[in-house]
Amino acid sequence: MKIKARKSLLNIMIKKFSRKPDFLVVGAAKSGTTALWKYFRQHPEIFVTNNIAIKELGFYSNEYGITDEQEYLDYFKNASQDQLIGEVCHAYLSSKNSAATIKREIPEAKIIMILRDPVARAYSLYNWMVMHGYEKSKSFAEALENEKNIENSNFKNYHGFKQNYCYASSGLYYEQVKKYFDLFKKENILILEYSAFRNDPIAILDQIQSFLGLNYFKFTKQNDTNISKSVKINKVQFYIKNGQRKYRNNKIVLKVLKLLEKLNTNFGKVLPLDESVKIHLKELYSQDVLKLSELTGINLYKSWYE
Repeated sequence: MKIKARKSLLNIMIKKFSRKPDFLVVGAAKSGTTALWKYFRQHPEIFVTNNIAIKELGFYSNEYGITDEQEYLDYFKNASQDQLIGEVCHAYLSSKNSAATIKREIPEAKIIMILRDPVARAYSLYNWMVMHGYEKSKSFAEALENEKNIENSNFKNYHGFKQNYCYASSGLYYEQVKKYFDLFKKENILILEYSAFRNDPIAILDQIQSFLGLNYFKFTKQNDTNISKSVKINKVQFYIKNGQRKYRNNKIVLKVLKLLEKLNTNFGKVLPLDESVKIHLKELYSQDVLKLSELTGINLYKSWYE
């Protein structure tokens, strides 16, 4: 009993001296959150995880990520007292309970959202899922049709975060953003627009520094090193990528699968979005974007529709 009591006291003491994030970038998916994370690593007054594989910890999501609190807090244990701790996780925007959980656990947290034209974002997410072997629908139109039954789908061998298959519905930002506006002070929320960040990242980063109350730091602009590419046959890519995950320790099999992946890839080419699908999605999002513009005070309708 005494040993258990000592362990319990030790755990309490560890948690007491563990720090939670001061700010969170909560989304949206495929809207520049990874680029933001890379820039944050330059700033001497910001501490974020140092490995892209653990960029999104997802502790405050009810659907994705780390579930053990101490494991989560340990990722921030090397932060110095004069650094702000940040976490970047797009799951916190689309996950149903994240806003309430963050408010309960970090009531004074600062929240950053970067939002992208929902039509372009949906297609970008779909292409990412195909490229990484999580989506085997023959087309984006088929994937959108499958999304209607996503809650009842079998996710064995699929991406662990179900919302990543909700290409259309996860772009209905209004209700997702409103949850944060309902819970947090308006001055604790910063809404950014993706194209503005793409066009002038340094200006947006200066805006973030001001929002977080940081000393001015001159960021070094990063070059976009992404090579345009697309998959020739989605289902083939699905099995190749799942094979790579399954046989990651078998060098011979992995080498063959890497070669097959190269043969199944169109380099320098991204397939254009089908015009009928584009029109359908723009109609789907129209009223939502109008409400979002009114909520945030930013004319996103003009940016994305006009």
